[in-house]
Amino acid sequence: MRGARLGSFLVGLAVLLAACGNSGSGTPAPSTGAPIIFGAAVSLTGSQSKEGGLTKQGYDLWLDWINQRGGILVNNAKHPVQIIYEDDQSNANLSATLVEKLITVEKAQFILGPYGSSATASDAIVVEKDGIPMVESNGAAQSIFSHGYKYTFGVLSPANKYLTGVLDMAATLNPKPTTIAMLAANDNFSLEVAKAVADYAPSKGMQIVFNKSYPAAAPDVSGLISQAKAANPDIVMNSGHLAEAIAINKAAKQLGLNAKIFAYSVGPSTPDFISSLGPDANYVYDGSQWTPQVKYKPSFYLSVADYVKAYMLDHLIRARSAMLWPPSML
Repeated sequence: MRGARLGSFLVGLAVLLAACGNSGSGTPAPSTGAPIIFGAAVSLTGSQSKEGGLTKQGYDLWLDWINQRGGILVNNAKHPVQIIYEDDQSNANLSATLVEKLITVEKAQFILGPYGSSATASDAIVVEKDGIPMVESNGAAQSIFSHGYKYTFGVLSPANKYLTGVLDMAATLNPKPTTIAMLAANDNFSLEVAKAVADYAPSKGMQIVFNKSYPAAAPDVSGLISQAKAANPDIVMNSGHLAEAIAINKAAKQLGLNAKIFAYSVGPSTPDFISSLGPDANYVYDGSQWTPQVKYKPSFYLSVADYVKAYMLDHLIRARSAMLWPPSML
């Protein structure tokens, strides 16, 4: 819920965001309260299972961190946290069904968002109906936030900011690249990203010379890349998801599409992009929601070492270090 009034959810947000600090010299030591139940329907199988797996890793890392400190502090009682997971199989309709189950059967008091804008949009309808707050970090389509929902809280950059930072960077180069091939999967998030690039490019003295959408999770993009190559773009951009980014990068290499800049909305900052493409993953840009160069506040944000220790993905850290930082995180 961006920019909306908090209203009666002040207490709920306090629970979600409370950091477990010291209780203060004049306050009795905290007691132990009842567990707080979070529910999450994430893509553990299906076409977006890689992204869903990373989403779960992030939730689990926070779960370990908060429970090591005794839980969430509310009214001088520390409440341990539980997360109940369901696999939405990369299906937005199933995600909504599972969120309803988490709320009504598993008695989740808060929902953590799924992966992807389509599933987030479906889940937002459910939490609004049931009056259960959902904090989501993987649904960036602005259409999610155009309905006046009071129970959906986004904590990531909106879709229209995902790739405009690449154009800002490109505009500083000499000679400046001026032509763009824009590819997009035909889902709400991807189309919003592509539209934002098309709208923003003229302000940087650039033009779209090829603009085409394709079915999400398309298995073969070679025809699309052949068409883009014919336009001889300086910049190739794709707005889609991990599997599509890998396929497009491979096809560009195979077909000799040699643009000056390649940039994708999702993919380059994930370990599977690097392991799938090897050296061809170098110098491919995206917008990252996190980078170790930025000094975050408050201090409960985890460190690079914490992520590496938890998942042994030091190659992910190196990749993220090279990514562009988006203009806004919220």
